[in-house]
Amino acid sequence: RHYVREVGMRVGAELDREFRAGRMRRAADPIELEVLLLGLLGLASSWVADGRRDQLDTLAPTLLLFLLRVWA
Repeated sequence: RHYVREVGMRVGAELDREFRAGRMRRAADPIELEVLLLGLLGLASSWVADGRRDQLDTLAPTLLLFLLRVWA
């Protein structure tokens, strides 16, 4: 959970920049972000266990777009 919070702070900062730049209509809620990140952590753990770690690297742009849509 510590790492999720740390990642949440980093992702939250990125989303805050997107909000200030006008690409989001509302700021990201920290609790909503933590819930989403915990779900993503579960998926990522499953993918690593299944030997699909390389696919995680390609998801970063898609995940950013997903998070922007959540708060758009």
